[in-house]
Amino acid sequence: MKTGLPLFDWPTHLQPPLARDTDPVTSQEGAFETRRSGRLASQAQAVLAAVTRWPGCTSAELAQRMGADRYVASRRCPALANEGRVRRGAKKKCPVTGMASFTWWPTSGGRQ
Repeated sequence: MKTGLPLFDWPTHLQPPLARDTDPVTSQEGAFETRRSGRLASQAQAVLAAVTRWPGCTSAELAQRMGADRYVASRRCPALANEGRVRRGAKKKCPVTGMASFTWWPTSGGRQ
């Protein structure tokens, strides 16, 4: 659904779920708290800034450079891409994980 607002600014009842209905209740509670506390939006802004600062990095590289858990970048990059704020690039061997991983690039829609 497109509303014209960045994903993380949508009214709560319109935001896509962060946890599946089949996930444990602890995941549901964690997802709710991440959104309620504002961490979701602040993580998204931090990841967007990192992609802009270090274009062409994998999510693990971004997380390492940000000093964040790798799951922050790996979960926020696809959501930012769905909003057109970053784009997924080619795969490369990630120097952090040693595995093939997608790279992330800023878009004109992701300007800060």
